Amino acid sequence: MDQDKTIFAQMPEVSVSDSHHAIRRVIERGCRLLDAENYSEWVAAYADDFKYSIRAYSPEIRSEVTWLEKDNKGLKLLFKQLPMHEKYKGQFRRILGWTDIVSQDDSAELFVVESGLCVYHTDLHGTSILYCTGKYQDQFRFESGVPVLCSRLVMMDTRRLPFGSHIPI
Repeated sequence: MDQDKTIFAQMPEVSVSDSHHAIRRVIERGCRLLDAENYSEWVAAYADDFKYSIRAYSPEIRSEVTWLEKDNKGLKLLFKQLPMHEKYKGQFRRILGWTDIVSQDDSAELFVVESGLCVYHTDLHGTSILYCTGKYQDQFRFESGVPVLCSRLVMMDTRRLPFGSHIPI
């Protein structure tokens, strides 16, 4: 296991029957890291070949629109450059809804997981609004008994966001 992935070292090894619970814990922990704006720890916890994208379906053009698409290296660079960008002021809170394992391969090593998501934003005056809704479409594999996120597609329901929306949802 890579040194950067020690964040999940406290998690016991899991059997396939416990995989749903362990995967859910990883997704929840990721939401907490993003809420805390701890981007470097968030990306370090995932697979070296991790891929991330944010997309939405546009009925106007009857096609998917890609808002952000990065690999692990590209995300690390984005996070390094974030202090130079204008940021949406306030605090984000990601609320995870349902989580379902959609499929797993025959060897039970790759799991496709979907989770419902709502993101709220609280501005500097303490006013909270629903920022966006969507779902995570994740792929996990187990490394040394620990679920590791290999890819995440954030499929957005919301298609209009204010500036500063270049951070992971």
